[in-house]
Amino acid sequence: MNRSLDCVPGAIIVADFESLVCAYANDSATEWLGTIAGRRLQAVFPELDCRRLRRRLDRGARFQGTLAGLADSSPDDVVSIHAMRRRTDEADEIVLLLTDESRIARDALIHRKYATMVEASSLETARRLAAFPEQNPNPVLQINSDGEVVYGNPAWCRLIDSATVTDPHHILPNDHATLVSRVLEPKTQVCHGESSSAEVVFRWTYHKVLDGTMVHAYAQDITAQRHEETKRAEATAEVNRSLHEKETLLKEIHHRVKNNLQIISSLLMLQVGQVTSLEGQQLLKESVHRVHSMALIHELLYGVTSIAQIGLLEYAGRLSGSLRNALAPSTRLQVEGEEVEVSVEQAVPVGLILNELLTNAFKYGKPTTPPQRERAWDVKVDIHRVAGGVELSVRDSGPGLPVDFDLARSGSLGLTLVNSLCRQLRATLATSYDDGACFSLTCAVEGGSLPSGTG
Repeated sequence: MNRSLDCVPGAIIVADFESLVCAYANDSATEWLGTIAGRRLQAVFPELDCRRLRRRLDRGARFQGTLAGLADSSPDDVVSIHAMRRRTDEADEIVLLLTDESRIARDALIHRKYATMVEASSLETARRLAAFPEQNPNPVLQINSDGEVVYGNPAWCRLIDSATVTDPHHILPNDHATLVSRVLEPKTQVCHGESSSAEVVFRWTYHKVLDGTMVHAYAQDITAQRHEETKRAEATAEVNRSLHEKETLLKEIHHRVKNNLQIISSLLMLQVGQVTSLEGQQLLKESVHRVHSMALIHELLYGVTSIAQIGLLEYAGRLSGSLRNALAPSTRLQVEGEEVEVSVEQAVPVGLILNELLTNAFKYGKPTTPPQRERAWDVKVDIHRVAGGVELSVRDSGPGLPVDFDLARSGSLGLTLVNSLCRQLRATLATSYDDGACFSLTCAVEGGSLPSGTG
């Protein structure tokens, strides 16, 4: 029980009934009187008549009295004391409750003074709030439930009296009536609207007041803010227009480059008809295919949204289809994988490498053994992402490569070109010989840009 007394705000002391020795004092008593546990009541309260106290409690009555000059109390302070007897199987005790009546009176006086100060402060606050609409430099309105303006502050009056305002209702938002009805709904407290008049823009805030029977509307001049937003919007539009013009120009450049490359290709094809040797014709046709591989890049860039990157999978599909139709129409062609975008700087050398590998596959990938010689053969192009780059492979189902094949020592123009372009891309080209020839090109793709140090 003594533990529960620690939370009591009054001073409580428990003493033995026979010896009158203090056995317990709660926190309030200890803070007020100091350490009193183990001391006799006469020593703690010299003015207390302990014999009379014990006689009254022994008769079953309660004791009540007053004391003066205790601890930090002044001599004029009065402390009331209430005592009762508490008997249990373990102890026979006296429980005393002490109350500083003078302190209570002082606290009440302080409370009244504080209440008076609060009341005065509230009156001053109310006065300031009442003056707020009058002193506000922006329009403040009081509106009834029908949407009618019943009060306007001086700022509102100055505004409607100005020569630039012909109709006061034009200053209010166009949906003024709707805003009033909406803010008066039970679950709505605030609504917002905008209005513009005589080149002035206001943001209006509608507040519900007086138990939902009236509305206060506060206006804020946001003309400067709107002008700044308009300037930013115009600047953004100008930047977008300039970017669009540059994109259109670049697309036109790609279109013209493609046309020029097609003219070169046509001139080479005309030259083929003037060459009598089959070897010379073949060399010119290979040059035509190389020019076409570059022209196709510019053709794709002309028709896509992004003019800085090109999708390898789409490019490989169109290039391989064109080469198959020109070199081996009966070939079964398969192009698969995932779309990987590369920059124009990478697309040109990668396209030339792909052109050479596909040309070799269509020309030399036909099976040579009698059973398969008369059937169509397969050419497969696969593109997929690898760590930090892309892998492009070209595989055929032909007789494969010689056992001693070395790309670096190849004497053909096509493979020499492939070897040179791989160094430019800092790419690797691996070969395998199982079930035909397979070339696998691996190169880095760094944000659509060519790796540094190319040349």
